[in-house]
Amino acid sequence: MTIFSKSENETIQSGKRFAKDLQSGHIIALIGELGSGKTAFTRGICRAFGCEDQISSPTFTIINAYEGSVVLFHVDTYRLEKKDSEKIRGIYDLMNKKNCIVIIEWAERLCNPLPPHWQVQFSIDSQNMNRRKIQIDWLEK
Repeated sequence: MTIFSKSENETIQSGKRFAKDLQSGHIIALIGELGSGKTAFTRGICRAFGCEDQISSPTFTIINAYEGSVVLFHVDTYRLEKKDSEKIRGIYDLMNKKNCIVIIEWAERLCNPLPPHWQVQFSIDSQNMNRRKIQIDWLEK
């Protein structure tokens, strides 16, 4: 599925619509350049599950947890390096839980393949900086 968004609000709404297909145990791998809309999309997913917390990228904390009708873990691997193996192992432990949804920004930075998951790729149209292309695929291993 491909979605085009022209604003942050449209990206949030896309996340809300996408969340209708999610349930506990799902992993969402968000891939895209800085500023492409990954956190806004996550905000929409969290809102769809009734989470009213302030949703921001966990760039420095690595993992944020949000309570809604399901527990959502928002992970950002942008600053992780190979030497952070304990933190990486913790992320993989989260992904094995079945009672939550795990959303991972910069998922391509994780070394090992992910379990079956949704992959959401974001890109910014170079000719119109306000237009985002969001490509959603279910990947099974």
